[in-house]
This record gives sequence, structure tokens and C-alpha cells, in this order.
Amino acid sequence: MKPRYVILALLVIVFGLVYYFVLYKTKTKPVNNKQFQLSLQEMVNASTTLEGKATNAKAGAMVLVGNDPVYIDGLDSWSKNFLDKQVSISGKLVVKSFIPKAEVNKSGEISQGGSGDEDYVLEDVDVKMYK
Repeated sequence: MKPRYVILALLVIVFGLVYYFVLYKTKTKPVNNKQFQLSLQEMVNASTTLEGKATNAKAGAMVLVGNDPVYIDGLDSWSKNFLDKQVSISGKLVVKSFIPKAEVNKSGEISQGGSGDEDYVLEDVDVKMYK
């Protein structure tokens, strides 16, 4: 085998190892949903700052923190300046039934509403938008 092919083969191996140890091993792993929910649950009944995407829902304005909706108490919808943007929002995080429970009347008609489960809700808010 010619020496330059040996050197070329060694360089390929060395660069492959460098790629593996430097780039592949140092990539950050995404936070899984269960870990994230735990951290939201740990913030309940405390003043906190959340970061996420400002979005509107039928029940009102909310921030998507990861995949979890956090409703904003007292805010019906986001203005165009904030909508679909990353925001930082501070307030007291509580868990309560925010969306009224759907009900069935005597005729069998179902009203609009949710399951009656509890939701994450941020009260007494202060909002900042990222540029």
C-alpha cells in the first residue's frame, strides 16, 4: 500500500473520531414531556417567569411552554405585536379549571366547553416580547 493512502485512511479515521466525540456526544438532548411537566408542577402556587410562544385559543390567550398550554388569566387574546412570537411572561402559576365544563341538556345537546379538568393558569401577569 502506498504511504499517502495510509495517511489518507488515518486522517479519515481521526476526523471520524473527532466528529463523533466533539459533535455527536455534545449535542443537547431534548427535554422529555414528563420531565417538563414536573418542572411546571413544581412552580405551581409560586411567582415565576415562563418563556414560550404566544397563541390564541378559544378559551383565551395562552403561552405554549414546550407542548403545554398555560392560559393567561384576564387576557382574551394576544395583540398582533405578540401573537405567534416568543414571549417571557411573569406571574403566579396556579392550577384550576379554566375552561368551563361541557354540559348536556335534556334534549341531548352538548354545550361548548372542556372536560372540566384543571389547567395551568398564570395570574397577575407581566409580559415581555423577544426581538
